[in-house]
Amino acid sequence: MAYLYLRQHEEAVEWAAKLIRFPNPFWVVRAVLASALAHLGRKAEAREAIDELLRYRPGTSLKFIRETLPTVDQNYMEHLLNGLIKAGLPE
Repeated sequence: MAYLYLRQHEEAVEWAAKLIRFPNPFWVVRAVLASALAHLGRKAEAREAIDELLRYRPGTSLKFIRETLPTVDQNYMEHLLNGLIKAGLPE
């Protein structure tokens, strides 16, 4: 998540891809992956990551993330959400 917030999207993709290989990763890892891919313009991969997120945690939406994911800085949250919007996560 830190790499995403620092706008180091390649690194965010690299680490998120590593983490989702572990059993039962926290759902937010898939959200970070989708957002970072979308920010890189890798839309097909970002959409696949959204599909995986929704299979892993059905019902995930922008509203759910806004309401449940704690953040220190609203700019970080908006960056995550903007990527997820580009990737196609429903409101």
